[in-house]
This record gives sequence, structure tokens and C-alpha cells, in this order.
Amino acid sequence: MIRQLTEQDHEMCFSLLKQQPAENLFIIGDIEAYGYEQDFQKVWGDFGEDGKLKAVQAVPEDAEQLVELLNSIPEFSDSAITVERKRRVLKDGSSRSFFIKEDGKMVSTASTTAENSLSAMVVGVATDSEFKKKGYATQCMVKLCRQLLSENKELCLFYDNPAAGTIYKRIGFEDIGFWMMYTIEKKMS
Repeated sequence: MIRQLTEQDHEMCFSLLKQQPAENLFIIGDIEAYGYEQDFQKVWGDFGEDGKLKAVQAVPEDAEQLVELLNSIPEFSDSAITVERKRRVLKDGSSRSFFIKEDGKMVSTASTTAENSLSAMVVGVATDSEFKKKGYATQCMVKLCRQLLSENKELCLFYDNPAAGTIYKRIGFEDIGFWMMYTIEKKMS
């Protein structure tokens, strides 16, 4: 049976979601940030015959917010982040960033997005082309990951750049699966 979840289902819902916090990163973050009963977000649960929650599902009404999160990941599309938005997410704690400056110029960075109490997604790992091969991205990643792990957060990241994958694996990330993004476009007739 599938039914809409409410705040009364929170303990049961999080008991299921925290079993795989990296894989459930977006849904955990959305529930923590917005709860269960918003006009723009509904959370649905799939219950087995025994009455136990076995899956939490997103519905079409969640699409806009999910797309917004995915657009903030450069590997998936052109970044749509703005200065105002970056300030907001850094202020509200759903993101953090580390960076390295050389001669007063920011040359490398690593950030998180969709942070929640259980997990965080690593994004925005970048180094100015003039400063590559100096280990800056690795330093930013190590600092970021150590801080998150000290908070007992599970980390995840998506990448499609094999060179980036080499850095991530060198500092301890492991492949857990392959992800595919689908875009549904409304056809104008």
C-alpha cells in the first residue's frame, strides 16, 4: 500500500532512510528542510503487507526542487548557482565550502550540497587550470571530508570525469553504483 507520509511517520521513515544515507541524500535533506506537508513537496511511503515502511518515493510535485539540486552539480549540467543562492545555502547549513588561495586568488575549492543530519553530497570540486597538478583539489577534499566524517556524516558524490574519480578513490571513496539522469521535456504541439 502506498500512502502519503506525515510528521507522525517521521521516526519510521528516518529509520528506513538512515540505513543508506548516501543513497537517500536528497530525500533526507528535503524532509529535514521542508517537512512532510508542503504545497511543493509531498512524501509517499510504500508499506508491505506487514505494515512496515519499505520505500520512500518522490512524486512529480518534487521534480522542480530535485532539478534545482541536480543543476547545482556541474557534472550533470551547466551550473545555475547564483551568488545569492550560494550565500543562502552557506548560511542555512545545507552547504559548506573549502578553498585554497594563492597570491590572494582563489584557485581551488570543494563544497557540499544537500547536507542533512546524516549525510552530505560532495560537489563543486574544481581547480583553476593554471594551478592544476599541485594537489589543491585533494587538500580541499581531505579537509572537507575529515570535517564531515568527524560529524558522523556519510558522504557521497557523483562524477563522470575519470581523472576526478582517481582523486576521489585515492582519498578513500569507493564506487557504490552507477547513476543515470533522465530529463523529461514537455513536447509542444
